[in-house]
Amino acid sequence: LGRRDRQRDVALVGHAVALGAAAVLALFLAFAPGFPFGRLEPVTGVQLLNATLAAALGAVALGAVGFTSGRETAARAFHLTAAHVVVVLWLRVLLGGVDNGTALTSGAWGVYGIALVVVGLRLGDDLVRGIGLGTVLVTVAKVLLVDLSQVPALSRILLFMGLGALLLVVSYFVPSLLKGRPSDAPAGDGRDGGPGGDGLAPPPPIPQVPERDAAD
Repeated sequence: LGRRDRQRDVALVGHAVALGAAAVLALFLAFAPGFPFGRLEPVTGVQLLNATLAAALGAVALGAVGFTSGRETAARAFHLTAAHVVVVLWLRVLLGGVDNGTALTSGAWGVYGIALVVVGLRLGDDLVRGIGLGTVLVTVAKVLLVDLSQVPALSRILLFMGLGALLLVVSYFVPSLLKGRPSDAPAGDGRDGGPGGDGLAPPPPIPQVPERDAAD
């Protein structure tokens, strides 16, 4: 409604409510399988179903708002990042109850991050590419700081092999990541309050009609 009617206050409230709900959902998903960065505990079937439905609805809603916002807008960055966090935490809940769930979670995060990097490169989307690279770096830190102390020796070897392969893939894309490509936003995809904007920009000024001379 805020975008359609160019109501900046309505759009601002809508963005705030969406991000607040995303924060609550992220906290729920973060603590569902146990304390963050601790050992993962298996979740019941009902808990997994509830988490999956909530994550799916949240990620789809946030992603829809993000992808329909202007490419250079803050709303797009916030909503797509929030949708990404929801997906990452859902993967942790999904894999937390299986054997070697910590290592499998790291593997899933790494594959997901590489996929985002590839998609961002193909689409010339700096935001998606940056989110993917950030996911890969977080995964590397998680493997080194958390996973190695919680998995047996064989799993450590597999983790190191997977980590090496992950870093090789990232190094392949580094030149493109550093160079980047300017994004050509189509008409109506800017920062204004139109259909492609985020609804937060002030409305355009009303054109003034020049007054006619008294002689006319």
